[in-house]
Amino acid sequence: MPDPAQIRILVTGFGAFPGLRSNPSAQLLQWIGERRSRLPANITLQTALVPATWEAVERFASEQLAELDPHIALHFGVQKRASGFRIETVARNCACSHADAQGKRYGPGGLVRGAPQTLRATLRVEKVAAGLRAQRHCATTSPSAGHYLCNMLFYLSLHQSADKARSRQTGFIHIPPIRPAQSRAGEVKGRIFNKETLLAGTVTILNFCIGAHRRA
Repeated sequence: MPDPAQIRILVTGFGAFPGLRSNPSAQLLQWIGERRSRLPANITLQTALVPATWEAVERFASEQLAELDPHIALHFGVQKRASGFRIETVARNCACSHADAQGKRYGPGGLVRGAPQTLRATLRVEKVAAGLRAQRHCATTSPSAGHYLCNMLFYLSLHQSADKARSRQTGFIHIPPIRPAQSRAGEVKGRIFNKETLLAGTVTILNFCIGAHRRA
């Protein structure tokens, strides 16, 4: 029988896709994986790199995500126009016709037949954004995760949790491309989005979610 005190956390990122050779969400998985040993014994952190294809996202949501059954599911993706952490509030039951990393396009129609047109994040989005800003990170909320693979994973993750009547914090966070340069002296924290910014902000989000889970 699973330990009720154990907290299972899943963090996902995407691989490369057309127009982006290096995906910072994939880099994030490696960096937080290196810090896994620092976590308390009652927290299990798993990471998953999802290939940037329509088929892989569908398969991940229906198979791996259901098997892992995390208490907290944080999905990360890149948005070139983002200036910092952009926390999505709504996922939509639709997809665009853009080609994926294999050049394939999603067929017409919604993602899940007969399912709601929209699903809201079960993460406390405004609180998370406020917590990031309190740590001097650039953080905003967004009402649209787009219509590409990010939205698809976000919607299917929320639907999978709701369909199984699981209590889960699910959120999607868009991040900008990583800038290799370190922040210059006197620069406000978070204005340059680099490895240190991404890791510090992710830890802030994780700590908030863990605290919310314990309170619940």
